[in-house]
Formats: sequence, structure tokens, C-alpha cells
Amino acid sequence: SFKSIYRQTVKVPLQKLYKGDQVLRFELKDNLWTRYRAAWRGKILLLSLYQGALYSLPILRSSKFVAAVVGLFVIHSTLPRPDPERSYTVTLKKGAKGGKTSVKFSSTSFGQPEVIFEVEEDTHPVYWRRDNDLHTQVTITSQEAEEGCIKRISALDPTEPPIKIVIPPNVYSYRKEKEQQQKKARQQNKMPWTPSPPESSEDIADYDNIIRIR
Repeated sequence: SFKSIYRQTVKVPLQKLYKGDQVLRFELKDNLWTRYRAAWRGKILLLSLYQGALYSLPILRSSKFVAAVVGLFVIHSTLPRPDPERSYTVTLKKGAKGGKTSVKFSSTSFGQPEVIFEVEEDTHPVYWRRDNDLHTQVTITSQEAEEGCIKRISALDPTEPPIKIVIPPNVYSYRKEKEQQQKKARQQNKMPWTPSPPESSEDIADYDNIIRIR
């Protein structure tokens, strides 16, 4: 059947995908470009083109300009438009995946388009998702790596308690001299001048003794 199909990508916060949301509202963006794309996607644009030709052909012999204006007017006026007062709400299930979740709103009456929202994950400042797991990055010093430490990070859901990470001693090796040499080489390659050395070895340790654990 001929119809108009709107397809729109919406970004949803990672927290809502993780926890779920009882009432999630989507806003449909409707403009001239999306309207014609939706009509072409649902093939109803072909019907509008046919109607435009029927009205413009009788006028073509007398005036090509008037026939073109009439044809374009008929095509544009017969394209289905979404109801501006319609609300697009949905219950988002817990653990929904961005890129694999779509929400479809079928047409409620004749001439109303079909609307499909494709859910994408919005970026989070701390966590990122890989398959069904949440990943983050924890930064510790070389001393903490040698002696062991306990780190606490905020959970993705603020209503949940912080996540406790116990790092045993001597689990993560740290090669300070090698990293310093690599860093110095990178600086010399990027800068047109040779950077001055730090005043003491303590400055190097304070600047470079960072380990990032993923």
C-alpha cells in the first residue's frame, strides 16, 4: 500500500537504556526535506506525482509555466503530514540496546504517516557500552599499583551505591623509564624545539606516574 514512512534517529542517555524509562517521549522533526523523503520511502510520492500530472497535463498546451506550478502545488498538497498534536510516547525496557532498538508508531487514520524512531546511545562522560557490559577507565598512580588500593566510582544509576574496585598490590607493572623515553621522543617529534628537562627526578615521577586501567 502507498503510505508515508518517517524514520528518525534519536539519542537516548545511556542511563535510561540501562535502567529503562516508563514514559519516554520522542519529538518528530518535520520539514520539507523529511516530508519528501518519507513520501519516497513509503512510495506515496509516486501517487502524488500521478495526481500532479493529471491536473497539469490539460493546462500544458496553454501555458507550461502554469502547468508546472499547478503540478507542483498538487504534489506538495497531497503529501501526508504528521499530526502536530500527536504525542509519541513509549515505555523503554530495561537494558535496551542502542542501534538495535526501534519504536514504530503506525498510522492512526487514513493519510497519516507511519513513524519509526531508531534509538541510539548517547555518549556518557564516564561509561561506555560494549555488548551487554559497561566499561569505564580508572586512573591510579604507580605507588597505588605497587601497594594496592581501593577505588570507588559512581554507578551509572545515581540511586545505586558507588562501585568498589579493589586493586591488589603488584598486579599492574609500571615501566617509568621506558614511558619517559617514549614521551620525550613524542614531544621532540611534535615540537620544533627541544623541551627543557625538568628540575628534578621528582618532577618526572609526579608528571608520569599515571596508570590507566580499563
